[in-house]
Amino acid sequence: MRYTVLLAALAAHVSLLAQTPEAFSYQAVARDANGDPLANTTVGVQFQLHQGFPSGTVVYAASYTPTTNDLGLFTVLVGYGTPTTGDFASIDWGVTPNYYLEVGLDTAGGTNYTSMGTQRLLSVPYALHAGTANDVNAAALFGAGNTPPASTCFGQVGNTSTGANPFSVARAGDHAYLVNYSSTSPNLTVFDVSDPTNPTQVASVTAGSGARSVAVEGNHAYVVNTFANTLMIFDVSDPTTPDLRSTTPTDPGPVVVSVVGSHAYSLHTNGTMGVFNVSDPDAPTSLPSVGVGNGPQDIAFANGHAFVVNSNSNDMMILDMSDPAAPAVVDTIPTEQSPRSIAISGNHAFVVNRNSFNITVYDITDPMALEHVATLPFSNGPEQIRISGNYAYVISSLPGVIHMVDITDPTTPAIVGTTSTGDYYRSITVSGNHAYVPHALADQMSVFELFCPNTQQQVLYDPVDGTFSSAEASQGTGWSVSGDTLFTLDRKVGIGISDPNSLLAGTDIGLVDDAGEHARITMKSNAVMGVLDARSTPGAERMQLGSVSAHPLSFFTTGSLRMTLDTDGLLGLGTTSPNHLLDLRADGQAFGHRSADSTIAIGTYVDNTFGAFLQTHTDHPLQFATNNGNAAMTLLQNGNFGIGASNPAAKLHVAGTKADLWLQDTDDGSILKVIAPDPTGASTGGVGTEGAFDLPFFTNNLDRMTIKADGNVGIGTTAPSRRLQIHDLSNTASIKPAVKIKTNNCGGPCGQPETTQALSLQNQNGTEDNVVGIGFADNDQDETPSAWIGARFIDKTQHLGDLVFYTRNQFGLSQRMTIQYDGDVGIGTDNPNADLSVNGTANNSTGSWGVFSDARIKTEQRLFTDGLNVIDRLRPIVFTYNADAPFEAEGEQVGIIAQELEALAPYMVSTTEHGDITDLREVNNQAYVFLLINAVKELKAENDRLKADNELLHVDNAVQQEQIEANAALLQELKAVLEAEASK
Repeated sequence: MRYTVLLAALAAHVSLLAQTPEAFSYQAVARDANGDPLANTTVGVQFQLHQGFPSGTVVYAASYTPTTNDLGLFTVLVGYGTPTTGDFASIDWGVTPNYYLEVGLDTAGGTNYTSMGTQRLLSVPYALHAGTANDVNAAALFGAGNTPPASTCFGQVGNTSTGANPFSVARAGDHAYLVNYSSTSPNLTVFDVSDPTNPTQVASVTAGSGARSVAVEGNHAYVVNTFANTLMIFDVSDPTTPDLRSTTPTDPGPVVVSVVGSHAYSLHTNGTMGVFNVSDPDAPTSLPSVGVGNGPQDIAFANGHAFVVNSNSNDMMILDMSDPAAPAVVDTIPTEQSPRSIAISGNHAFVVNRNSFNITVYDITDPMALEHVATLPFSNGPEQIRISGNYAYVISSLPGVIHMVDITDPTTPAIVGTTSTGDYYRSITVSGNHAYVPHALADQMSVFELFCPNTQQQVLYDPVDGTFSSAEASQGTGWSVSGDTLFTLDRKVGIGISDPNSLLAGTDIGLVDDAGEHARITMKSNAVMGVLDARSTPGAERMQLGSVSAHPLSFFTTGSLRMTLDTDGLLGLGTTSPNHLLDLRADGQAFGHRSADSTIAIGTYVDNTFGAFLQTHTDHPLQFATNNGNAAMTLLQNGNFGIGASNPAAKLHVAGTKADLWLQDTDDGSILKVIAPDPTGASTGGVGTEGAFDLPFFTNNLDRMTIKADGNVGIGTTAPSRRLQIHDLSNTASIKPAVKIKTNNCGGPCGQPETTQALSLQNQNGTEDNVVGIGFADNDQDETPSAWIGARFIDKTQHLGDLVFYTRNQFGLSQRMTIQYDGDVGIGTDNPNADLSVNGTANNSTGSWGVFSDARIKTEQRLFTDGLNVIDRLRPIVFTYNADAPFEAEGEQVGIIAQELEALAPYMVSTTEHGDITDLREVNNQAYVFLLINAVKELKAENDRLKADNELLHVDNAVQQEQIEANAALLQELKAVLEAEASK
């Protein structure tokens, strides 16, 4: 296939016949005995070329010492090494089509080679024979009357602006890469030249100061910067977005860069050649520089050697490149005046000598003994030369001219055409049928068409007798060539079948192997290999697609990776590194299963905020079934979950003939049961434990209530010893009750409190004079309470009873106070005969409850009128004193803020001095009494008004009576407050 492509490419340009390279590339991975790649290692390689058969005569042998890259990969040019047998250039490839290449390897880098095998060369013999065929002529290749491309089209066809001082340009694919030799705006600019007549800028990035030369190799552009003394490497896999990957220092004044294989070479004004290992463009390695002469200007490579021309010393230096990492100078020959550029075609080097106004031609068949074979004079000073096919293109600066030189016979070169460029064009790049020339003064790049191509021909070659013939290849009627592409239009391709369409209507490529068990297409790139295989092995018939090497199988759409089948059988959607047999990676919905009409869907959903979901993607419940039967569990859209209930009415709805819910601890066998009541009444429902286990109740992960296996209930304790035992050990600094009971009132003032009782203590005996009550005891001393409050039953029929109070002294528990059923209160007596009976002494701890109020000691100033107007605006608060208080006080207090009171009643607030506070405020609490007196008067007046309004409006007597009673009660309370205040 390779030889077919090569021969078809000959139709594009006849001059390719004279450019047959005397070498071919060989690339391999060196491995150790364990099969691991030998990274960054110098290895010894030997090639032996056998003629006729695998063990035939060795007509050529050569040795190499390449250095592998990080992956163990090395590349050498067979024909450029150190020969040990024969001469590669002298091999007669036309003698036989059978040549075999045997490869030997010494992983230690020496000459103790181990044979790696022998393989037949399929393309190289024919390609190299094409370079020596004597009977090839224009008529044979292009048909009678079709002459080689003429120069009548030679001239400018396109032009574009470039920015300041463009100096060097390189062409790769459909793009041209240009650098600006500037200290202020050094750029690498990329132009789309798919239409050479209309170059279009697609990108421009900053290079280093004095960007002088650019070379493109693979997916990377290499730029040397004369003023910055650096080598920059840009990733141009996407030419519209060049990405700077590395910047490496060079010797002073780099002027030219060239890339060969995994090495880059730069020439410098200080007379050196820099060497860089660029196998990793992100981290190139600087190797020792080599001295190459005075004023190096250009470099070219051929026959395993590099050729450098030096304008100051007027000579050309030859370097042995068998070890690309360590070039060695082997010879220096004189040139004419100021050599500026060199180009090589076949075994001849063409050197431009600017000050001598000529080019000189050298036979370089033996790099150790170059022979000067021709000189071609020019009318003005040539600057640079580049070769395409049988033509060299030489540009001169003053005046600006491109010379087309026929070098079909290198010993008699001849100028066959010229075209004007304008002055100060100093460099030229030739690609295909066009030349690209930067104009330093005009800040532009011009494109020139080189020749007029003839109608495309298909070249036919007979490998037996070495003759060529041709046939016209019009697109759509046969095989055609476009650039490096061999194609056919409106044709079918059959392999193993003459009519691919007979396989299946519309088939364009058919591959058939009915004699074997496989119709297989195998694809390989370096270590990666995959296969598409129609397999007919009995019992294993199948269509197979996969990777043969240890690499994953990936699937793309619209240029993006969508699915990966990894080497361990894990399948990933949305990921290249699956961790499960089926690994779905996506935010939101990933897996989905829909009904045929797409109305119902189930699947998965993943969200970085809320987590992972198994869900219905549509508005339908999520159901779980077993044995392909009815749903055993159902999750509704509203969140209700049913077990045995297809339409759950609660967050957890369990239904069935025996709708029990069991929670079992397998460690101790305890079971918590939730039992639904039997509708027949045979059993009641409930929550409980199975076996002798406690039933605890938790909140906030704490045991709040425990029902012991013996029936005792503990609140705040897990070990109750009574039927109900309440512990509250958390209230260490508050006055919150351990138990709080609240009940609804009767809608207004209630005549009978029975309707609002929140707690009822009952004596089961019910005999008169029995008591029931509440005891107060020290920790775990409930059988000997320190105090006790209870009720004594007096009349069972009328439900009469006293309220009695007991405390314990050294003699035991004794009754201290009694409130009889008729309202009399007794202290020290259990039989009071008045509203308040005290059997003992009542003491006032202050010693006095009175104040001086004699008129003889008072001078009346005015009436005090404040009352409700102040009280209504007071803001009582709960507070604690801080460190600035003039005394220590613990716990919360109730009061007001003096500053707020001062704004309402300034006569109640005075100031004093304490510490740093010079106006510490105090409150006269006695004034509250008189505020309350006036408030009472105001309330009384309001009450009187309400009475009058009541009489006038004839409001329902019962409602008014309740209001009056309420006001009267309020008056009594105020009276009690006044009396209490007056008694102080």
